[in-house]
Amino acid sequence: MIAIFVAFAGSIAIISDINPNILASSRLSFAWANDRIVPEKLAELNRYGVPKWSLIITGLVAIVIILLAKQFMTAVMMINMTILLIYIAISISALILPYEHPEIYVKAKFKFQGLWVIALLGMITSALFLGYILRLDDAMPGFIFLLIWICYR
Repeated sequence: MIAIFVAFAGSIAIISDINPNILASSRLSFAWANDRIVPEKLAELNRYGVPKWSLIITGLVAIVIILLAKQFMTAVMMINMTILLIYIAISISALILPYEHPEIYVKAKFKFQGLWVIALLGMITSALFLGYILRLDDAMPGFIFLLIWICYR
């Protein structure tokens, strides 16, 4: 009985996390488009100020991943791996920003002196969690698919 309750509560928690993750991911690709890392079309806003193409593409990618997944947990692992890779990329960006783009770093209104410590800890922790997920049997095919998709882009 407890196992059923835990599984149900976990499923509800995951389902309630999907929309905020899609919205947050769309804002990331919107920011990347403003920085010209990805096509600038993703920075296009609708009349309400929402990055429509970024949100549409992020939602479609999430739907495709879920439809291609054989099991729900495989989809969850793929989403978690994607989020961990994004966290690692953000941590690396925070580490190199003062050196690669000092003009942006100097203009920042808020500067945290221990940023490199937080960024390094975030990167290491995310890498450890990613390594743990990759040890699971069903994770490797999803990770390979994810890497191919990232490299193709």
